[in-house]
Amino acid sequence: MSNIYLLYGTDSFLLKKEASKIVSQNNIDSFNMTNYSLSKDNEDEIINELMTVSLLGDKKLMVLSNTQFLTSKPLDNGFQKSFVEFLQSNNPDMILVITHNGKIDNDYLLLFKNIGAYIKEIKDFTSEELKDYVINKLNEEGYKISSDTLAILFERTKNDNILLFNEIEKLKLACDDYTISTDLVKEMVSRDIDDNIYDLLSAFLERNTKKALRIYNDFVLMHEDEIRILNAIITKLQEIYYTKVLIKQGLSKDDIASYFKVKPGRAYYMMANAKNISDNDLKKLIKRVIKLDSDIKSGIIDKKQGMELFLLGA
Repeated sequence: MSNIYLLYGTDSFLLKKEASKIVSQNNIDSFNMTNYSLSKDNEDEIINELMTVSLLGDKKLMVLSNTQFLTSKPLDNGFQKSFVEFLQSNNPDMILVITHNGKIDNDYLLLFKNIGAYIKEIKDFTSEELKDYVINKLNEEGYKISSDTLAILFERTKNDNILLFNEIEKLKLACDDYTISTDLVKEMVSRDIDDNIYDLLSAFLERNTKKALRIYNDFVLMHEDEIRILNAIITKLQEIYYTKVLIKQGLSKDDIASYFKVKPGRAYYMMANAKNISDNDLKKLIKRVIKLDSDIKSGIIDKKQGMELFLLGA
């Protein structure tokens, strides 16, 4: 087997975790280890580091990430040509660990197989595997978290496992008695404002006042400014307006998802919101939000009171 390791998959956290395991197994002095990203670092510098023979006879190790060129067929350009030459040279002094987010083109996959590289596709955690992993990891360190609290934490980190474990480190430092509570998660881990605004507006349009106020109160706990919330609501209302236009033009759910660069599931609810409000009511609502924004900024009404009255439909 060569000194080349190819790890690929869609979960950045698991890729880094597997790469760290390989680095530890090779037991290379930190002085001889480098980390390069093709999206940030100079290509010539990377090639130079790969091709350079160690003067002291010690092995070197490089972790190379963001190798998006591996998703398409090899090109005869400067970097890719030099990279292929390195792979075929089998430099015994260099251990290369590649972490690739996505699929690998078949031509590149065949090349790695032909040089005897270690190739591993890193499968994503299932929801249950991730839940068990987090609970077991925390238990090993003496911490406790309930399934309900963990579900809220998962929802707020949006299936981004790197973000998830970064937030867990913050929660461990802030918790009392080694217990990560629901209140602590809600206080310290913010949901994406775009998702919250979408949920808030959907509840408002459905006349679900209780849910709309609950989501707004979550914003208050996260210290979100009312002006920012109103501006986001205006943006979402404009999105609904354009969705109505696209529906009238005969565009499908997938077309609308592509237009707004959202998932089809989100496009479905955007279309539902657009169909559930008339053009006239939508225009009135946009004018109302813009006036409230102006009244708050000019001091005519308190921003918290204004938001609550708006959500109550007053």
